[in-house]
Amino acid sequence: MMPSQFITQKEIDMAAKAYPAVGDKRLFNPQQQFPLTWPK
Repeated sequence: MMPSQFITQKEIDMAAKAYPAVGDKRLFNPQQQFPLTWPK
């Protein structure tokens, strides 16, 4: 993903650090629709 007029590099970097709020932090299955969280 590249920065553009719609998304900044900072937003891209933060999205890369998101992980599931419940369960294994390395596993993401969009069909389960678990909430995500970001490091503080």
